[in-house]
Amino acid sequence: MKTDKTNLRRDAWRAENVWWRPKRGDLLRQVTLDDIATQAHLLP
Repeated sequence: MKTDKTNLRRDAWRAENVWWRPKRGDLLRQVTLDDIATQAHLLP
């Protein structure tokens, strides 16, 4: 009963009001379209 993190990561970028911490130690902030474009290589 392992959680499929790949699917969770993929779906998270498509949800509304996503907050994330780009790097360890950064404050949480809302995901922007630029963030999504930068991370596009991680999406299947």
